[in-house]
Amino acid sequence: MFITKTSEPNVSGFPVVDSLQEFSKVLTDYGTAFSDFSCFTRELIDPIVLPKGKTVLDVFKVCFDDNASLLEEYHRDRKDSNQKWEPWRPAQTGSPQFSGQRVFTCTTIIKALVSKSCPFTEYQRYAFMNVGGHEPTLVVQLSGQAEGLMYADVFRAEALLVFTQSDSGVAMRVFGYIQFLRDVWVKGKILRTSLDNEMPVCYRKLGSMLIERLQQEGGISGAEGPEKSSALLTSLPPANAVEVLKGSSHVSGLVWRTVVYIEFVLEILSALLCLNSLFRTYFFTASKDITGAQIPVIATGEISVNLTDAEQTLNTEILGLLVVDLLRPVLLASLLCLLFVIQLFLRKTVFRMKR
Repeated sequence: MFITKTSEPNVSGFPVVDSLQEFSKVLTDYGTAFSDFSCFTRELIDPIVLPKGKTVLDVFKVCFDDNASLLEEYHRDRKDSNQKWEPWRPAQTGSPQFSGQRVFTCTTIIKALVSKSCPFTEYQRYAFMNVGGHEPTLVVQLSGQAEGLMYADVFRAEALLVFTQSDSGVAMRVFGYIQFLRDVWVKGKILRTSLDNEMPVCYRKLGSMLIERLQQEGGISGAEGPEKSSALLTSLPPANAVEVLKGSSHVSGLVWRTVVYIEFVLEILSALLCLNSLFRTYFFTASKDITGAQIPVIATGEISVNLTDAEQTLNTEILGLLVVDLLRPVLLASLLCLLFVIQLFLRKTVFRMKR
């Protein structure tokens, strides 16, 4: 039996749905804290196969039920303190059956220039569903945001945990998405740090802890982990063909490819402009009027004054040429550095175009 009253351990009672897109119909009190299901097109880690003989009901009871301690231990392992877990509450009216919502808060340590303790709030929602009437599934969405740190208030880090049960066992898949509340110039840095580094490490750790706990709960010794149990992994669709992506892969892929081609064109134009500037700077020479000029020597009356003015003008122009010659190495070095940077960006763009 579950401790929470928002669901029952009864697979036959799970609402039958055509696809997991129905998860977006789980309504909560948290407004825009949760992004739509179709936003989760980025799979953070390889699918994890859980111990044999386990079901999505076991996963919920061990990891997400009101009295489950696994998530608390996971956050304690991350050095989070002051944990406060709200019990699951029913989702809003109109939501699918067997679903719920809750809030988790703690104080977390964020390592930037220095380690700093910051308040952290995570909104959670879940739902049990039976996809196609033959695939019991547990979906849990987490949306967290820290406070008190530069740029922490401009985005939420969201994760979608999908536990799919089949005859071969239960597979855990994790998808990530960064919801930006406003546009910032460090957007790319936030995306790379969150989706490429921090979130994959965290959810690999959670998957490992879940496997260990399921083995303990069931008294399983030497159960096959993800590296040994390959039957279910081979039956799963590849990451780029997973059902989660069907709703948005075509549109998002088209937009992404268009942006990449625009970047490629802009980088080519920048490289050409840089090469042109490099050529002009290297081969810049004084005009014939200046280099071939000779100071006339006539010393009679008023003409002498006019020649002095011409001489001063000529001296000024020659001085300017000397300054240009002195600065020429600096300008050439700067242009070469800029060309090198453009070349690096161009290589990355070409690599992305081939993917």
